[in-house]
Amino acid sequence: LHHLFGLLVKAISQKPVILFLDDLHWADEASLDLMMALIHGIGKEISEETTIDAPGEAYMLFVGSFRSNEVAGSDPLAISLKHAEQLSDVTLTEISLNGLSCIDVNVMVSEALCYPHRLTRTLS
Repeated sequence: LHHLFGLLVKAISQKPVILFLDDLHWADEASLDLMMALIHGIGKEISEETTIDAPGEAYMLFVGSFRSNEVAGSDPLAISLKHAEQLSDVTLTEISLNGLSCIDVNVMVSEALCYPHRLTRTLS
């Protein structure tokens, strides 16, 4: 794990890195522990790294997505997010998205199939 931290810190010191994890509501505790270790460990390594151009600045963006309606307060993901909020070297921003309306889904299906909206209503 420390070797992975070193590789990521080296990559971050050269170019910005984005780490995207989807469907975190399905993640098990071991996966969430690894995710938190990476987030916290990289933040800690970056703050100690002296070769980064602007000390104190992190060049990593971690993006995680999950369905909020599938995460209760006692779920491992909710606990991990609460822990991440308490880390001093991590800034956590939550963006909530609403579901698409039937009209919006119909527009997407219609455009994907190159059919008129009226012909794709039953598909959406």
